[in-house]
Amino acid sequence: AVVSTQSTGKAGGASKVIKNDKRVTFEMDKPDYSLKISWCTEKDIGFYKAVVTTDANEELPVLFYLDVQGEPPMVKPEVVVSHLGDKVAMGISFKNARKIKSIEWFHINPIRKLSPSKRIVFTKSKDGMKRTVLIKDIEQKDAGFYEAIITLEDGYKTRARFLIKVNGDEAHVLLQSPAATFSATGIPKGKPGTVDMPVRAENQVGQTIILAGYLANVQVDVVNWYRVVGKKRQQLSPGKRYEIVKKGDYVFLVIKEVTKADRGQYVLVVKTKKGKSFVAYYIARILGKKPMGTVHTFKSPLNNHLDIFFQSKDTISAVEFYRLNPDTKIKTDGKKYKIEGTKLRIFDIDWDDEGYYKAIVTVKGKKITKFFSVTVNGVIPDTVDFEPINQAEKIQAVAGSKIALNFELMYGKNIKSIAWYKFDPKKKTSTPIKPSGRVAIKT
Repeated sequence: AVVSTQSTGKAGGASKVIKNDKRVTFEMDKPDYSLKISWCTEKDIGFYKAVVTTDANEELPVLFYLDVQGEPPMVKPEVVVSHLGDKVAMGISFKNARKIKSIEWFHINPIRKLSPSKRIVFTKSKDGMKRTVLIKDIEQKDAGFYEAIITLEDGYKTRARFLIKVNGDEAHVLLQSPAATFSATGIPKGKPGTVDMPVRAENQVGQTIILAGYLANVQVDVVNWYRVVGKKRQQLSPGKRYEIVKKGDYVFLVIKEVTKADRGQYVLVVKTKKGKSFVAYYIARILGKKPMGTVHTFKSPLNNHLDIFFQSKDTISAVEFYRLNPDTKIKTDGKKYKIEGTKLRIFDIDWDDEGYYKAIVTVKGKKITKFFSVTVNGVIPDTVDFEPINQAEKIQAVAGSKIALNFELMYGKNIKSIAWYKFDPKKKTSTPIKPSGRVAIKT
């Protein structure tokens, strides 16, 4: 079903449903649906909306603007190229006797009217014949088509169209990976950047990695980037290898000319002006050259062991395992690798184990090469700089066993004091924990 409505486009203007009559007809030639208006007049000027109802009862609105002043149906946009964090000006200038009465600016797809704000400023010349809209601190979402609906003093309407293209600055072309998005309460659950869903960046050796965080409406005081080495964080500082940049509402960590040693976990810590701290997690994967042919993927949690083996209808007489980029034969060493028959066990999986492998399998005297890759899932959660009610570390225990709750301060600061509490999320109350026959507190 398709229902069309017409609106004056003015604030508070009512919409009316359009029905078939002598001038207006609906044409439905699937998959095309058309509304035809014959003998257009100035009364037909305005916004139109088609509400499309699908079989699943979803309503999909489609907006149009009809101008019947005889202008060409296609308006070629003026292209404006900008960079993240810069400002863009789009201008209209008339040099004839007719004066501009009003201009409405719209961002198209989806259509939304521009209004004055801290980022959007409207200006006009003394004679009113030159009008400009200035957009400050350009963000990626500002890219796209814009349209100015211009009304002259005699009622004539026309339009101008612009296309804003947003590039990165000299170090950032476009975001190579999704950004962790902070809100006033941290990163919402299920969004990229949380412990359960770290932001992943995949790059080849020698490329540049760009990790990004979008600060949205968060009032930021301090931003720090860290790399996790072992189970400890190391703070990163700008230099030959690293570049830390803030552009508009984005913060970036740029890692130049990466090697396999750069893979692993990175952490963005944002401290707000209200004293709260939020954490975003990132995984950098540095891949070597992908082998030709089918590549099987094996996934493993961090710090687990991974078993890799092959099966065949016929008897497998031998299997040799290799790491690729460069080719290195894997041998049993009792610490990292153990080969038993046709099975390879990799102990204590970490980021260095990610990459491409191959196995040369011998079946009935014939050697067959199989390729596979190893991917590490999960992150090492921080226990310092986040709201624990949002990102609690989960510990599982068997009744009757003992558990230890640990954390380590990785800032080079000294711990003055620690108080432990048991928190009840339903009652939202905390009960102090003190040493007893069952509980020991150690530093």
